[in-house]
Amino acid sequence: MALAIDLFRAFGLSERDFVLRLSDRTLWLAYLGCYGIEGEQALGALNIIDKLEREDRAEVLKKLQAVMPDAAQAEALLTGIEAKMKIRTLPELEAFLDELAAKDERLRARLQDWRKLMQDLEAMQMLPFVQIDLGIVRGLAYYTGFVFEIFTREGKSRALAGGGRYDELVEKLGGPALHALGFAIGDVTLQDLLAEKKLIPSYQPRADVFIVMAGDSGLKAGLGMAAKLRRMQVAAEYTYKDNSIGKQLKLADQKNIRWVAICAEDELAREEILIKDLKNQTQTAVPLEHAAEILRDLCGGALGGGCCGGGGCGSNDDSAGGCCGG
Repeated sequence: MALAIDLFRAFGLSERDFVLRLSDRTLWLAYLGCYGIEGEQALGALNIIDKLEREDRAEVLKKLQAVMPDAAQAEALLTGIEAKMKIRTLPELEAFLDELAAKDERLRARLQDWRKLMQDLEAMQMLPFVQIDLGIVRGLAYYTGFVFEIFTREGKSRALAGGGRYDELVEKLGGPALHALGFAIGDVTLQDLLAEKKLIPSYQPRADVFIVMAGDSGLKAGLGMAAKLRRMQVAAEYTYKDNSIGKQLKLADQKNIRWVAICAEDELAREEILIKDLKNQTQTAVPLEHAAEILRDLCGGALGGGCCGGGGCGSNDDSAGGCCGG
């Protein structure tokens, strides 16, 4: 739980933005046991409880009566479940279970587990993010203890994440007896929340070198140059469009790429290319044979500022070739 909370905080979210709703399947099983519902019947009852907020009360009662035929007892259980699902604090939970816990060792032991967990969360300064919500059951039967789901504070979307303990799952799948716990994140719901809170940083990719190509010989030389630079871990980008040299230079400038390799037919006829520094507006002719090494050194060596090092290009502009792709 602390890991999940810290992960969401690392995205820039606070306790005003999300809440971890905490529940306990073990507590539910102990509670159902007080009504004589055990084993597979209890797991079936948990599935009913899991859908309680989404189904009509009469339909839920009908399903509970299939688990416990006594209509009055089923009504009493449902009333108790509804009250239990309104609990939001540990003192409320203790008060609700006080009478039953006096008669049931499992409930007494589980309340102690709850006290210890809440103490630990308080020590880790996580309680502002946590709310008891016993309506969270997690419908999958492999969960064995504490379970949780993370929602926005407004609760207006699907869960942002969910998980819990599954202490018997590894062994059931053929592995050793091993305690386990974990959670999964809803990437779309989280992205929606981050976008709503304006917490997704603007991505400004930048390659190390932009390659300008002109003519058939320029295309051939430029593609070879890009491949050679990428093998040196230098991020190289070019446009797929058959644009003029001027338009290609303008695109490089718009992308804030300092170094430009101009592969044009006149220079290539002399076995040279032009290297242009857009920052200082200077250019020089260099031998084609050594141009890639010269550009690598100008960019600060391998793993420079591009996608293979720091900034990355990864342009979303469909007119540009990817810096690490092709």
